[in-house]
Amino acid sequence: MKYLTYLLSALLLVFAAGCNDTEEPLGDPVPPFTLKADRTTVGVGEPVTFTVTSSDGQDVTADCRICSDINCFLGNTHTWNTAGTYVVEAHYLTDDPANPDGIAAANTVTITVTGGATAYTLAADREVVNVGETVVFTVTSSDGRDVTADCRIGSGNETFAGASHAWQQAGNYDVEARYMTDDPEWPDGIPAENTVTVTVLKPSATYRIEADKTVVHVGEPVVFSVMSSEGEDVSTRFTMREPDGDTYLGRTRSYHAVGKYRVEAFLKSNPEVVSENREEITVEEAPFTPDPSRFYRRTLLAEMTATWCWSCHFMIDAIHYCTHDLLYDRALPVAFHEKSSEQGNLVPIFDLIMVRYYKQLAANIPAYVLDWNADFSSNSMFANLEASTPEMVADIRDVQAADAATAGIAVATSLAGRELSVTIRVTAREGQEYWLGAVLVEDHIEGYQHSASDPFYHMNVGQAMVTAGDQPAEKIGWLEAGQEGTYRYTVTIPEASVTANCRVVAYVCKTSEQTETAPLGYLVSNAVSCPVGESVDYQYEPMVQ
Repeated sequence: MKYLTYLLSALLLVFAAGCNDTEEPLGDPVPPFTLKADRTTVGVGEPVTFTVTSSDGQDVTADCRICSDINCFLGNTHTWNTAGTYVVEAHYLTDDPANPDGIAAANTVTITVTGGATAYTLAADREVVNVGETVVFTVTSSDGRDVTADCRIGSGNETFAGASHAWQQAGNYDVEARYMTDDPEWPDGIPAENTVTVTVLKPSATYRIEADKTVVHVGEPVVFSVMSSEGEDVSTRFTMREPDGDTYLGRTRSYHAVGKYRVEAFLKSNPEVVSENREEITVEEAPFTPDPSRFYRRTLLAEMTATWCWSCHFMIDAIHYCTHDLLYDRALPVAFHEKSSEQGNLVPIFDLIMVRYYKQLAANIPAYVLDWNADFSSNSMFANLEASTPEMVADIRDVQAADAATAGIAVATSLAGRELSVTIRVTAREGQEYWLGAVLVEDHIEGYQHSASDPFYHMNVGQAMVTAGDQPAEKIGWLEAGQEGTYRYTVTIPEASVTANCRVVAYVCKTSEQTETAPLGYLVSNAVSCPVGESVDYQYEPMVQ
């Protein structure tokens, strides 16, 4: 309606101009939207807030997409991490097919980003010591100066007498530094960019790794702990690993293949400190009796992510830990990457598909959304793996419990060169209007990820939509209980993608009129993953778990 009002206003202006007795040439009509910024010169990391107003003075910012160069902002506030000059534009989004990209604001805004303030880095000559041994600290400025003498260094409520310290009790100590200045903006000093964790050991301490069970079925989680020779649980200080295999993300591990696995633990701050023993885990095939009355239920886990995002790798680790170790084979992640100039082979289906919808589902990047259900989305920072993943597990279980009549879904694919043919079958458990979505997903893409260690391998990357339309799913219509529908598609695998690393993630959805819970108009009922060139038939819940 607002768009219609603006269009009528523009037509009235043209009519009034045509009635003028003085014949003057008419220029192009000025778009009725103006973009403004609260400031146009900022330092690195300082936020700028943008607003868009209509010609009649209304704030229409929430209905606009605001972008700089090739990156569109999440919301109307943005910070830049690199100095430079950036041109910002805005488009008012409308359903008018004549304006698929929206109506451009009449103006752009140029933002100048200057270099940031001096930063300070704390370092220690060693980070693992025995009780009574001295650690020497130094603080260096971003311009290379040793400013240790001008800093206050301490741990907890204790401020050290100088730049060195010796602890008399074993434990982990987080040390921080502050550069003391007369600047009234920093009365307690400017904090260093980092802290240093010093691990203080008793010289005679030894460590044993323990498992809560040593014989398990495929997919059944094992929880490890580490005890010191003094009887203290020191699990949080250690990382678990197979000596000739994987290093574990957390204390819980699910094994996906039958076999025997030997596991040891090493101290995070000093990998040379290793548990005196190894636990042997025997993994057996799980007894499985299918229940043909209940389709096996999987959740779609949509990741909102980007390579420029400094904290996204924490979310990526948390999702992997949750879906592979804590709750194996119950959630299928699909990463919707925002467009990025740093990673050319991540096709930006976020920008093509999700940019119109993400505000209704998640406030910011990084975030995940379960089954397109706005009640089950999270914008947690995910930095503490063991703290953030239990919530994710609980959300997956709760969102699955919300749909008692889970639909069945099966996928068959065939490959000819890079042309992929996809056949999806859906069987309803209740009479309902259904939607169907399918995404071409690629794994093991080596590339850049802000703040992550190299080499970094992107997983679950959505490279192209298989289903049609400009939404994450397309309407397939009404299905009666027990009725099966068959749907066929073709898609070209991008040239930059490795075919062997690709698969199709398909999901069937039910129409929902709960607009706050289901802002897209539907919720996922079930999902399945199928490698290209292969098939996955209907699967059923086990009678005995």
